[in-house]
Amino acid sequence: MSKERSDPRCDTLRFGEPWEKLELLKELEEIAKDCRSAADKVSRNGLTAAERERNKPWREFRRRIGFPLFELVLDMAQGGRSESRDVAADILAHLWHPAAVDRLVEDIKENADTLLGTQFLGIFINLGGIGTEVAARGLISLWEEPLWRPYITEALEACGSKAGEAFLMTQALENKDPYVRGSCISRLNSEVSDKKINFLQEKLKRGESFERLAAIKKILEMRLTSMAPDLMNIYNTSSDPALKEIRETLRSMRKR
Repeated sequence: MSKERSDPRCDTLRFGEPWEKLELLKELEEIAKDCRSAADKVSRNGLTAAERERNKPWREFRRRIGFPLFELVLDMAQGGRSESRDVAADILAHLWHPAAVDRLVEDIKENADTLLGTQFLGIFINLGGIGTEVAARGLISLWEEPLWRPYITEALEACGSKAGEAFLMTQALENKDPYVRGSCISRLNSEVSDKKINFLQEKLKRGESFERLAAIKKILEMRLTSMAPDLMNIYNTSSDPALKEIRETLRSMRKR
């Protein structure tokens, strides 16, 4: 006998009354929250993309409830609109499963004005946690709302995707708002490349104060000791008191 046939919960999701399905989904949502809480306790810093993927909470959830029941939740989350579909999609969002991206983007676009603060922030946290190229593109699709941009840049950093990194670099170069440019600089990943080094050097020389501060912090984060002379030159010639933070950057570089 297959595991699906031996698990009455599968029959409930397939053939149960709407209230029975909802009741079971609420129980499964509690399990999902427990899996997420366990995952949140593990730092993702320093993990490779493959390690992050292996540690996604949906994998533990699938192990706990079994493949057949998990597949039914997945199918329900991607079905037509209904209360059961919404709960199933919320389960996948808690678990950082890629199938939740459309539901999360849809929720923020349609309900941003009525969401509680924690719910609003949670959507961006979940999209960043999902971290796929699809999640990054979903975040980018929200960019037209200026008030959401700080949350979007943070979530794109968490995604660690190529599409998200390319978008952050484009905005750091081309956006008309220096605060947005600086925010995007601060959210770039720490991978060293000639293009990124040249970009940071240019921002140190010609960027506005907020951009230059972001570039300084990124240089320290990337441990670019080769740029210490550029920083020293700015420290010695700039009249901007905010840029005196370079002193601490230089001191930190000498310690490394």
